[in-house]
Amino acid sequence: MKNQTFLFSFLLMVFFYTSTTAQETVNGGFELSNQTGMARNWITDDGAGNFSISLDQKVFRSGHQSLQVTGLNKNLNKESVGIAANVFGSMSATKINTIQVSGWIKSREELDSTVSVFVQSGARIIRSQQQERNEKGWTKVILNYNTLPTESWYMVYYGVELRSNRSVWLDDLSLTVNGKKINDPESLYQEPNPKSLKWLQDNLSVLTSVDTAHAFEDLNAIGNAIKNAKIVGIGEATHGTSEFSRFKIRLLEYLVKEKGFTTLALEESIATCDQMNRLLNLPSAALRGSLLSMPFYKTWKTEEMLGLFTWLNHYNLSQQKKIRFIGVDMEDLGLKNSRKMLREYGRSHNEKILAQTIVVDQHLDSLLQLSKLSMSNRKTLDAANKLKQKIASLDSLIVAEGKMTGDEQRLFQLRSYARVCKQWLDSRFFAGSRDEFMADNMLNFLKANPEDKILLWAHNFHIANTNAGGQKTMGAYLKERLAGHYFPIAMTSDAGTYMAAENYSQKKWVSFPMQKAYKGTYEYYLGQVKPNNYFLSLLKVDQKPNSFWLDQPMRQLNLAYIYSGEDEYSYHGTLKSSFDGLVFLGQTSASKSLLN
Repeated sequence: MKNQTFLFSFLLMVFFYTSTTAQETVNGGFELSNQTGMARNWITDDGAGNFSISLDQKVFRSGHQSLQVTGLNKNLNKESVGIAANVFGSMSATKINTIQVSGWIKSREELDSTVSVFVQSGARIIRSQQQERNEKGWTKVILNYNTLPTESWYMVYYGVELRSNRSVWLDDLSLTVNGKKINDPESLYQEPNPKSLKWLQDNLSVLTSVDTAHAFEDLNAIGNAIKNAKIVGIGEATHGTSEFSRFKIRLLEYLVKEKGFTTLALEESIATCDQMNRLLNLPSAALRGSLLSMPFYKTWKTEEMLGLFTWLNHYNLSQQKKIRFIGVDMEDLGLKNSRKMLREYGRSHNEKILAQTIVVDQHLDSLLQLSKLSMSNRKTLDAANKLKQKIASLDSLIVAEGKMTGDEQRLFQLRSYARVCKQWLDSRFFAGSRDEFMADNMLNFLKANPEDKILLWAHNFHIANTNAGGQKTMGAYLKERLAGHYFPIAMTSDAGTYMAAENYSQKKWVSFPMQKAYKGTYEYYLGQVKPNNYFLSLLKVDQKPNSFWLDQPMRQLNLAYIYSGEDEYSYHGTLKSSFDGLVFLGQTSASKSLLN
C-alpha cells in the first residue's frame, strides 16, 4: 500500500506538466530526447537517489537508444521503486474501456516480480509481468486491462518500474486504448518540406526593429491584416522575453498613431491597473517605485515594463487624448486591491458602500479560515455562498450610487471591482474559468466604452482562439462574441534566453536558456527561413500543400513564469485555427527583473 501511495503521489506531481499536452505522444522507442537528455514526454523518479534512469545508446532493440533503469543501492528495501512514466488522456474526452501496454525488456538476470509495466488511474495501479516471448535477450512484457463497470478512466499513467538492485532496459513500448494503437504524430520525426519553407519565405513580412523610435513602414502588414478589429490580442510564448515586451510597445505606438487605438489591456488585475493608470497622467510620476510597490505580478516587475509605463506617461503628458491602461484579470490575491479601492471610495463618498465592503471583508476572512481545513465541505461552501450574497448586495449599492451621481465611468470601475470579487470567489470555490472571466471583463469594458480600440497584452495561450478538450481560452470567447473584430497575434521565438522565477517562492528571477526548437514544433519550421524577425498573416491562407503544416497539430513554445526544467513545447490547437497572425523573433533575450 505504501508503494502505491508513493507512485500515486509522484504521478500527481507531474500532472500539471502533462495536462498541457492535448495530442498524445508515446515515444515508446525512446528516440526523442528532451533538453535534459531524457526521453521526451517521459517523467522519472529515482526513489530518492536509489536508482539511475537514463537513455542508453549502446543497448537497444531497435532504433538508436533504449530506456535504462538501474538500482544503485545493494540494500534496497521493499518501498524503494524507480519509475519512468508517460500519460494518456490528460485532455481527452475518451472513456477508456480497454488498455494494453506492451514493451520489450532486457535484463542480465531472469525477469521477476521486481520488474513490471504498469497503468494507473487515480489511486488504482495495475502491474503485470506477463511474458509473451523472448528474442535475442529481449522479453516482451504485456499488460492487458479491462476497466470495471464501476470505473471511469479518462486519464492513465503508464510505464515501467523497478524494485531491485539490477539493470533493465525498456524499448519498443506500445500503447493500445479501446483496441486502437496510439501512434506518435508524424511531425515529430519529419524535416520541413522545402516547398513549405519557400511558401513561408514568400509570404512573410520583414520586421526591421523591435524598438520604438523607428518608422512604421514594416508594421503596415499588421495594420492591413487587422483591418477594423476592435481588439487586437498580442500574445507571447513567455512572459520573460525582452524583445517580446519591446515589440509590443512599438506595436502599441503604431496602433495608437496610425490605427486610432485608445487602450492597452494587460493580463493583470483590474484594480492594480486602474491605480497605475492614474499615475500615467501625472507629471513626475514615480513609475519605478510604483511598479515595485504595487501588487503587480512579479513577472511584470522588469526594466521592459518600466519602459512601457515610461512611454505611456510621456505620451499622455504630450497628447490631449490619453491612452487608457486597464487590467483584464480577476486574479486579485485575496481580493486585497479590489476591496481597497471600494473602501477608499466608500470613505470619501458613500458610507453604505464602505460598511458593506467591511461586511465583505469579514465574511471573506471567515471563509479563508474555513478553507484551510477544506475547500469543498458543506460548511465552507455555505460560507462561500453567503459571501457571494454580500458581494451582490454591495453591487446593488454601487448601482444605486451610480444612478444618484450620474458618473458612469466611476460606476463602471466600482462595479468591476465587485465583479472581480465574485469572479475570484467563483474560481476558487465554484469551478469558475479564469479565461472566461477575463473575456467577460474585456467585453464589459468594450460595452461601456464602445468607441475604444484595444491592444490586449497576454500570454499566447490566453489570446488564442482555442477550445481543446473543453479548455476554452479567453481568445475563443472573444472570437465567438466579436468574430472579425477580434484579431489574435501569436509571438514566439526559437532561440535565446528568457526570465523566470527559480521556484514558486518567486524570490529570485533568473535568465534561463530557451530550449532549442525541435522537429514537430512550429518554431522548428519558423526558424528555417531568413530574416530572423517577421510577421505572417494566417488569414486567407490557401489550402495548397505548401501551407498544410499550419493546419497540422504541432507543439508550440509555451513557457510559464516559474521555471520547470521540463519540455518547453506543448500542444494547444493548430497555429492557423488559434491565431490570425504571427510574429516571429528569431533570437531573443531574457527580460531584466527589477527585483534581484
